[in-house]
Amino acid sequence: MSSEMIGALGLGLLLVLMVLRVPVALCMLIVGVGGFAQVISWSAAMSMVKSVPVEVLSNYSFSAIPMFILMGVLAAHSGMAGKLFNSVRVICGGWKGGLAIAAVGSCGIFSAISGSSLATASTMTRVALPEMERHGYNRGLATGALAAGGTLGIMIPPSIALLIYAILTEQSVGDMFMAGLIPGLMGILFYA
Repeated sequence: MSSEMIGALGLGLLLVLMVLRVPVALCMLIVGVGGFAQVISWSAAMSMVKSVPVEVLSNYSFSAIPMFILMGVLAAHSGMAGKLFNSVRVICGGWKGGLAIAAVGSCGIFSAISGSSLATASTMTRVALPEMERHGYNRGLATGALAAGGTLGIMIPPSIALLIYAILTEQSVGDMFMAGLIPGLMGILFYA
């Protein structure tokens, strides 16, 4: 069977599983193992299913990722995100569009805490969106500002994406974080 045919079958299987509401991680596992088994062999695929998860979870380099996620959860549930937004709002609140600027600024700071774009966008949306709507901001402007601010999590160090990229490309994590600092700060300034 050609690789194009295996790829098409894998994509079809993935779509069928997702229509059946199978969780995405399980869909990817089934399609990946099935495709690997078709290309190599079923015994090699089963061997990988046994060994790869243990190798990934025991890799010291990836141990920082759960810590970033834990820090983001603690910051979100402790009320720190709300206080962060209110602090930035005090600084920028008197300016024209001050709440939108405060939303982007607090997203940038929260990104530096959590390291995750998804955690930043979801947490700051829960905190800032009701406040912006209460002050009469258009919902499109409010959600646009929060979406733009949420994307800062991938650039501002310490970023989970930069950490994974550094590990996969065998580069210095410190150098990668230094490389993301200036673009991240520029993102905060230009988005706001």
